[in-house]
Amino acid sequence: MSAVAAAEIEREDKYDVDGSFQMPDLSDLVPDRGSVEVDTRRLRNVYFDTDQGDLLRNRVTLRRRYGGPDEGWHAKLPAAKGARTEVRLPSDEARRPPRELLDLTTGLRRGRPVRRSAVLNTERRAYRLLDADATVLVEVADDTVRAAAGGNSAAVSQWREVEVELGAGEEELLAVIGRRLRDAGATPAGHSSKLARALASADGLGPTDGSGSSGSSGSAGSAGSAGSAGSSAEAGSSDNGGQSAGSVVLAYLAQQRDAVIAGDLGLRRGADVVHPTRVGIRRSRSTLRTFGSLFDADQAAALDAELRWYAATLGEVRDRAVLRARMSTALSELPDATRLGRVGADIDEHLLSESARHGEALGRALNGRRYLALLDELDRWITEPPFTEDAAKKPKHIARLVARAERKLARRLTTALETDDDHALHAARKAGKRARYAAELAVPVIGEAKAERLITRYTALQDALGEHQDSVVAAELLLRLGRSAGTRPGENGFSYGVLYAGELQRRQASRDRAAELARQLVG
Repeated sequence: MSAVAAAEIEREDKYDVDGSFQMPDLSDLVPDRGSVEVDTRRLRNVYFDTDQGDLLRNRVTLRRRYGGPDEGWHAKLPAAKGARTEVRLPSDEARRPPRELLDLTTGLRRGRPVRRSAVLNTERRAYRLLDADATVLVEVADDTVRAAAGGNSAAVSQWREVEVELGAGEEELLAVIGRRLRDAGATPAGHSSKLARALASADGLGPTDGSGSSGSSGSAGSAGSAGSAGSSAEAGSSDNGGQSAGSVVLAYLAQQRDAVIAGDLGLRRGADVVHPTRVGIRRSRSTLRTFGSLFDADQAAALDAELRWYAATLGEVRDRAVLRARMSTALSELPDATRLGRVGADIDEHLLSESARHGEALGRALNGRRYLALLDELDRWITEPPFTEDAAKKPKHIARLVARAERKLARRLTTALETDDDHALHAARKAGKRARYAAELAVPVIGEAKAERLITRYTALQDALGEHQDSVVAAELLLRLGRSAGTRPGENGFSYGVLYAGELQRRQASRDRAAELARQLVG
């Protein structure tokens, strides 16, 4: 992102009102020596999207605002707990979106161009509740909107709505104002944004709503469109309110698809989201394997290969970050007498150099055809899942596959602990993750209580085996660097040896812990 771009978290609630609506009195909500500031603004917002509506479908809006204190270019991105992150660039004379915001949305657009999708003119009467220091606690905006959507054959619509945007106030203030608005006749908004409402009125010229991605909007609940060996009707024709094994699995895959998309936006903004993005990919890959009988084998294998490639690209970056933190802690715990020469600086410089190299590779991947094709494929799996006939089975079929994953974990654990093989323990760790993710997926089938018990057990085992694997990787790094130490002035191999011995001790301790947990799992 450009250095001139500003970003802030936006938390707001929206309400539909009619022409006779009267704004309730809010003055008693102002703290001592505070005030209510009222003004009227005229705003003009020009929105941009692809012809396919990629941005709105992913709950992202891109617009140029004219008028008001925040005039300029805005990109609104989904954030946690119903909030949004608004990225702003200052006003300019250009009529096309700036390169910074186009780059930010590359993954969502798959590189496709944007065009003007709607123009909204708003007359806003804003009520700002201020504290004694004139800090805005909340702004209540009474908006009358006139929208034109759909390009040359634009459909014109008009409505009134109220937005309540939280400033420095507490979350409870939103709830209090919301109750007063509802008492005065307001109702929760039927659309997630003004743009979504304008496009819904344009008679099919755009997505009807931006309340969810293609993965989470409706395909998940109905098991999607026809697949290679089964249809959505077949996959959804079971009990549990029409659910099937396929629909349960597809809902989980849709969540992971959304996690990858959230990671895409975060990575392009420079946020530290490599780990949660990798977790979304791991869960997807685990689902393809644990519940593989529900999907066409060739298509599942092809998707798994692409997910594995992207996970490995992210992993190169993540692994260096984990190693740097681990080495920093280990060095800080060494007695001064054993911390000799440049050992700390050399390790950090080595890992920083590798991090930079792999970070550049990740940046190239994010803009490459292979990655954009992977995102397209993830979308297709949600809208057109390649189901087999097994997907139409009742949801209880999921429980059988979860039990199978647990048995596989038990076998791998037993073998690994008998052979004392690091690679076997790593394979058991992977099986533990799959069993955990399978239990997460199966919550609608086996219930929260049972799933939580399984997840707790698997997580403890995963932590122990993860610590074991981290020790293995750290020991290999120290051994490699220690062997080459002493070739330059100021280097000393002794400290590497002390660090290496410490990793061997941690590796054994984590193995012992894993063995203890395995006895509880295997019996």
